[in-house]
Amino acid sequence: MDNAWSRRTFIKAASLAPVGAWAGLGAREASAQQPIERLGGPKIKLSVNAYSFNALLREGEMDLFDFLAYCAQEGVDAADPTGYYWPPGYPEVPSDADISELKLRAHHLGLAFSGTGIRNDFTRADAASREEVIELTKRWIDAAVKMGAPVIRVFAGHAWDEAEEDWDQVAEERVAPAFRECAAYGEERGVIVAVQNHAHFLRSAGDILRIMELVDSPWFGLVCDTGSFTTPAPYDDIAQVIPHTVNWQLKERIYDGADGRERIDLVRLMEIVREQGYRGYIPLETLPSGDEPYDPHTQLRAFAAEVREAIAETA
Repeated sequence: MDNAWSRRTFIKAASLAPVGAWAGLGAREASAQQPIERLGGPKIKLSVNAYSFNALLREGEMDLFDFLAYCAQEGVDAADPTGYYWPPGYPEVPSDADISELKLRAHHLGLAFSGTGIRNDFTRADAASREEVIELTKRWIDAAVKMGAPVIRVFAGHAWDEAEEDWDQVAEERVAPAFRECAAYGEERGVIVAVQNHAHFLRSAGDILRIMELVDSPWFGLVCDTGSFTTPAPYDDIAQVIPHTVNWQLKERIYDGADGRERIDLVRLMEIVREQGYRGYIPLETLPSGDEPYDPHTQLRAFAAEVREAIAETA
């Protein structure tokens, strides 16, 4: 099956256009959902995604209070306490008391919650199974309200037969309706539901814009995963989707447009972010790489320093 980017014609004319300069797109690619209106020029606030500490959090060597302490010590603006790491254990929703205690600690440390996230799959063929996941998402939306998290991250999923099933049909009949129902509930509760392009179902700007068109809700947005655009020109893809981006997973490596990954060009990325006038949080995420020892404390510290340098260089 062709890569997702080959299924849709990219809108090259809009790839580097600032917000407000988006012209008419082709009927197949056009998004019925309007780009986010942003005023006042770019404003970047750094956050850290708890997944960077995945192994330590899962093994009990850290908890979310330790995670917040790290974020405060590193001087970022916010933290993303992903749903996987809350007691009593995912997918169970944390108690009001646990949420309140962590929220209080975050406030005392001068940290906001940039968002939270769950694990889900809306590509499943079984309707009853999808409905269970929709209800799980709604319970976590309620938890996000109590956290004060403005965004909840969800996935499209990967439980589809890429060789046998049509992408558009799965998008129209399974994925988009589930997102639409969750976004409607998010609107009622005041939480933005945002899909992370995690390479499985959403691999390109074309895929993302098509989903935005199908869902068509201002309470539905994108968590822009910089490491998961598997196209010949991932920076162009990023530029195309920033007008719908409400949060990020800024990673150290990016697809090189051929058959591997390379270190992300942070100056180039921040130039694109500024050209698009993005305002909001950019959470950082580091991951283990090959057989090299992985210490998220030091790796995140070094990556955050690189990001800050790029922000300053492009200011």
